[in-house]
Amino acid sequence: NMRGAEELKQLFAEQFQLDAQQIRSELTFAELAIDSLEWMELTVAIEDAFGIQLDEAALARCHNLGEAAQLILRTDKEENR
Repeated sequence: NMRGAEELKQLFAEQFQLDAQQIRSELTFAELAIDSLEWMELTVAIEDAFGIQLDEAALARCHNLGEAAQLILRTDKEENR
């Protein structure tokens, strides 16, 4: 779902205050150095934008944006068939 992927890229860019061009699949959450509050804000922003309930434990196991995107888009597909 290209729309979803582009939307997600934009959302990541806004949340991490980066240009969309800087958002790459291999960018790790460690590199982004986000704290627990930012993590919570990101989760809420994603859930609101996509109208989904994320498995926060599964999201926390994602190492990089690519893995997170797969989880988010898969959840979106399952919940918003």
